[in-house]
Amino acid sequence: MNLLMLFTCCLIVRSVKHCTDPNKINDFSEVCRQFLGQWGSRISILFSVITLFCTSIVFWILVSSFMYSTVFYIYEMQKPKNASMITMASLPIGNHTYPGLLCPKLYNNSLVGPAIISEQDQLFHRIWDKTYTVPLFAVIIILPLSCLRSPTFFTKFNSLGTIVSMYMLGFVIWKSIGWGIHWNTAEASLVEAGFPTLTGMISLAFFTHNGVLSVLRCQKHPENNIFLDNFPTDDILSFLGRFGLMIQIITIFPLLLYIMRAQSMLMIFGTLYPGFRHIFIWNCFVSAVCVLFSVFFPQVGTIMRYSGAFGSLFYCFTLPCIVTYVIMRKENRLYWPMTIFLASIILLGLTNFISQIFI
Repeated sequence: MNLLMLFTCCLIVRSVKHCTDPNKINDFSEVCRQFLGQWGSRISILFSVITLFCTSIVFWILVSSFMYSTVFYIYEMQKPKNASMITMASLPIGNHTYPGLLCPKLYNNSLVGPAIISEQDQLFHRIWDKTYTVPLFAVIIILPLSCLRSPTFFTKFNSLGTIVSMYMLGFVIWKSIGWGIHWNTAEASLVEAGFPTLTGMISLAFFTHNGVLSVLRCQKHPENNIFLDNFPTDDILSFLGRFGLMIQIITIFPLLLYIMRAQSMLMIFGTLYPGFRHIFIWNCFVSAVCVLFSVFFPQVGTIMRYSGAFGSLFYCFTLPCIVTYVIMRKENRLYWPMTIFLASIILLGLTNFISQIFI
């Protein structure tokens, strides 16, 4: 899947060279307009916006989760340690015990155990609920940021992603050294019937096709270029990881919303910034949908695999192959092996999407 997404992404980059004026091409939708007509441009923008919308929902759920864990850690640190937190050291699995590991699924996805909590704690959990209230609190932070006219301010925090990624790598290595390797080969399987679930999620993870031209256009030399919920909130290392990821998502999220907003406004009004009123109404609509999903359907994996498979079917597999087909046919370089190969890529994308329905 990685190589397939890389290949179609390269098709998009190479298609620009065949345009009338490559220096004026800023987005793949403009390439589609030149080779496929207005309908091709509108289809590319439509499915790009749909995918970005679903990605925004995933980001909102993750931001809510990290906000909940961060505030809950600060709240718990103000109290003396008690037995309300259940760790794997007190609840062994099989012949192994894992110090400092929490299994939220054992207690209905809650970070607190079955111990009796005080009225103050009950009030805190009613106000600061991971599913029903924290997504609403996220509006206070994200909505004002999304209304900024230019996202230039947030591009200065791109280096934060590298720092957080390096920290998470070190965090995983540190915990792995402490726990050791426990792999049950008897239960391991190289092939599972539900493997399309992974391909659907990977489709969204590698969905960079709608921004690759804008990114490379800014490069002078481009050739040189929920795991944490298993740990208790009193783990300082996991807290730093959650906090770092929360800050990273908060700084990246407005950029994502800006791309989606710009494509939507350009398609509807013909301009990137039709006015603050239009932008505010659009952002309120996006925020409302994200909150509703965060409250009533906070299933990150399901949203990722359906939106990834659906969006990639058109934007990553179908449109790049059709544009390449038109270009090669126009230049008399089209042969039947290439036609079969491009059709096979589209068929794989369609199979990836259909398979999500039967998982």
